[in-house]
Amino acid sequence: MDVIPKLHHFLLSLSIQDQKAIKFEHLLRFITLSSRLKDDILLPQPATHPENAPPAVLSPALQVFLSAACPLPSAIIPSLWKALRTVIWDPGTLSVFEPSAQMAAHLRHGHNVGLTCQINYHHNFSVYRGERTYYCGVPEVLQVGMHQFAEVRLINSWITLMLVAWVSATNCARFYNTALGIKEGVDKIEAANWQFGGKVTSDHVYSGFTILSLLEDCEERGAQLTAPHTGEDKDRFRDVIAAVNHHRRLSQPEVFHSCNLCTRRYPDGTKSQAVVIDGITIGRRCCAVFNCKVPLKKNRDRFCPEHKNLDDICGIKGCSAVKAPGRRTCADPEHLEVDAAYKLRGQARFRLQQQLQNLRTGNPENSAINAEPDIAAQLDDDEGPESEFTLTRDPKTGALIVTFGRRMTHNEQVFVWPCGMIILRETFYAAEGIGAVIELIRRVFRLTGTMPEHVFFDNNCTLKKTVGENDPDFKNTGLTVDVFHFSCKHSVTDTFCQAHCNPVSYPELLGEGDKSWFFNSSIAEQTNVWLGGFFSMCREMGPERYDFFLDEMIRRRNKETLAKLKEMGAMPINTFGLA
Repeated sequence: MDVIPKLHHFLLSLSIQDQKAIKFEHLLRFITLSSRLKDDILLPQPATHPENAPPAVLSPALQVFLSAACPLPSAIIPSLWKALRTVIWDPGTLSVFEPSAQMAAHLRHGHNVGLTCQINYHHNFSVYRGERTYYCGVPEVLQVGMHQFAEVRLINSWITLMLVAWVSATNCARFYNTALGIKEGVDKIEAANWQFGGKVTSDHVYSGFTILSLLEDCEERGAQLTAPHTGEDKDRFRDVIAAVNHHRRLSQPEVFHSCNLCTRRYPDGTKSQAVVIDGITIGRRCCAVFNCKVPLKKNRDRFCPEHKNLDDICGIKGCSAVKAPGRRTCADPEHLEVDAAYKLRGQARFRLQQQLQNLRTGNPENSAINAEPDIAAQLDDDEGPESEFTLTRDPKTGALIVTFGRRMTHNEQVFVWPCGMIILRETFYAAEGIGAVIELIRRVFRLTGTMPEHVFFDNNCTLKKTVGENDPDFKNTGLTVDVFHFSCKHSVTDTFCQAHCNPVSYPELLGEGDKSWFFNSSIAEQTNVWLGGFFSMCREMGPERYDFFLDEMIRRRNKETLAKLKEMGAMPINTFGLA
C-alpha cells in the first residue's frame, strides 16, 4: 500500500504552521508505533468489533501516548489516525521504526497511560525479558505459587511458628490444611473443583517466607527486588539470597546497639559494655575436605567441585589408593572389611544382631557388634560435625578412621549483647579455633569506638595468651570467662587464667545490692538453646538458604527483643542516637 500519497494528502489538509512543526521521521514513528499497538487499540472497542478493521477513533490514552512518543501535536492525532488507519492496519506495512527505539518510547511514555510495552503485569510483580521486578513496598497479599496467593498476615503467622516454636514449613502447611483450610467441615476450594488445587505445601510456605523477607529487606535498604522469571521457585531467588547474605556478613547494625542491660554508664560519662561469645553445633552439609569452604554443587555430594576427584579415592583416612569397583574403599582386605561393616550398618539385621548379641552375652550394656569375628565397630549416625566412624580392632593395632559419609560444618559462632540482642552468627567449618575467633572479633568491631570493654568467652584464657598484653585491638578490653564456665571448667591451679580471666577481678562486672553480677554472661548459651531448635529444619539446606534462614530468624528475634527492651524501660539506642 502506498503510504506517501496518503501522507501528502494529510499534510495538505494542515495549516502552514502545523506543517512546519511536523517532521517526516515523526510521522513514520506514528505509523510504526500504532501498527505495534493493535491489541491496545482494540482493547476498549466492543467485543463485536472485527479484528481486521481499524477502529474509527483512538482512545484518549493512546492519543496522549502517541502525541508524546512521536512527538506530534495532540490536536492532529485524531485526523492523522483517520488518514492513516488503513495503512497502519495493513499487515504488509513495513516497520521502519527500530524496535529498541520503540521500547524506549514505551518505557518513557507508556506507563502513564497504562500501555504494557511487552511487560506482563502480575499481582506482585511485572515480567520483562524473562526477569521479574517486584513492586515496591510490602503488599497485603503475596503470590506464593503459580496460581496460589496468601495474605501477608498468614505468612507472618507461619514465620512466627518457626520463630517461637521451631515449626517446620511442612508442619506449617499441615496446620493450615487441617485447622484453617477447612470451614464448617468443608474444604471450600476442593468443593468448588478449582483446577489448580487449594492445599498449602511446604514450597508455598517457604516461597512466602522468602519473598516477604526479601521485600522487607529491600524496603529497609530502599532497593527493588528483581529475580529471574524462569525456572523453579526453589532456585529463582538463589542469587538474590546470596547477595543479601553477603551484605549481612559485611554489615551488623546491632554492633551499634546500647541499652541499660548491656552497657553500664557512670556519672562521669564513661561506660562499660560487654559482649558474650559462644558456639553451637547446628551444621549443614559441606565438602568432606577439612576446612574447605567451597559450596557443594548438590547437597548429596561428598566433595565440592574443586575436590570432586577425591570421590574415586579410598575412604580410609591416609589411604590414597583408587577405590575398588562398586566399593567405598580400595582393594586392601582390611579396608574392604571396613566397607562391609559400613554396609551392614545400614541394614535392619544390623540392629537385630545387636539385640541378639546382647541377649547371648547377658549384658544389655554391651553395644559392640561383631561384623567379623575380630572386628568391633563403633558407628555414628551421621549426626556429628563430621560424617565419620571409627573401626576399632585389637587395642595394640589402633583404629582406622573412615570418611564414607558427608561432612557437616563444625559450629555457629554467636555474638550476643547481655540484653539478648544478637550481633552476629558466623559459620565455622572446621573447629572453634582461637585464631578464627580472634579474627572474627576484630572484623565485627573493626570500626573505631565499637570494641566493647569486656568480652566473655569460655576459652578466653587461651585467647588472652594468644593476643598478649600489647595487642592494640584488645589492649583496653577485658577478656573474662563467663561465671558458669569459670567456676566449673577452669582449674584453680591455672594461675594465668585466675589472674587474667576471673570476672571478680573487674569491679564493673559486679552487681549492686542483691544482684551478684551486672551483666548476664550466660546469655549466649541461653540464645543458643533457642538457635539449636532449628537443627532439624536447616541441616539439609544449601549454604545460601541456610545462612538466609538463620539470619532472618535472628533478625526477627532481635525485633522482638528490642520491643521488650523498650517496654521494660531499658532505653535501647544505637550510637548514632536513634531510638
